[in-house]
Amino acid sequence: MLIFGRSPLAWIALVQTVLAFVVTIPSLGITPTVAAATVVILSGVATIADAVLARPVATAAIAGAFRTILIAAGAFGLTLSEGTLTALVALVAFVVAFITQPNTTPTGDPAEGFDTRS
Repeated sequence: MLIFGRSPLAWIALVQTVLAFVVTIPSLGITPTVAAATVVILSGVATIADAVLARPVATAAIAGAFRTILIAAGAFGLTLSEGTLTALVALVAFVVAFITQPNTTPTGDPAEGFDTRS
């Protein structure tokens, strides 16, 4: 996956570099915590996009990236209990698996030797 001809990692590195500079200017009000959380969220979004575009879809990778984004969003004031966070990540994993399941093919014959032709 490329964004404007560049790898998502290159764009994340650019954002990280710009944020590192912006943090040094106190009048802008960007704290190191917010800058770090922004980079983590961008990394999570890039991971989700990469996992969705890859075949087969990596449900666990999408759920993990989503969890990372939710945790990093705490730097912006989002507070979720551990139970809510776990349930939300499980819901995302279920939805991704539910949506992508029709696009899967078994690796073996589930009924070897069974002839469906009459």
